[in-house]
Amino acid sequence: MLAPVLGYAVDRWGHRFHYVALAPLLWITSCSLIGYSDAHPLVPLVFASLAGVINGAPLREWQRRLRPPVVGVVA
Repeated sequence: MLAPVLGYAVDRWGHRFHYVALAPLLWITSCSLIGYSDAHPLVPLVFASLAGVINGAPLREWQRRLRPPVVGVVA
């Protein structure tokens, strides 16, 4: 559910590197909460999900740049 929101934020304001640099911190936070706290399991799951979305955001942009646009093709 956060992927479209994050995608819009990256497209609107940029700073892709800052988002990607934040992803490992979210993974570490998630794993630390699982291993060293008594937090409800949904809390680390939210952090892990957000980190996964952030990790995938730059890859989607590279796919768009590598794939040439299809023009004039009717399905």
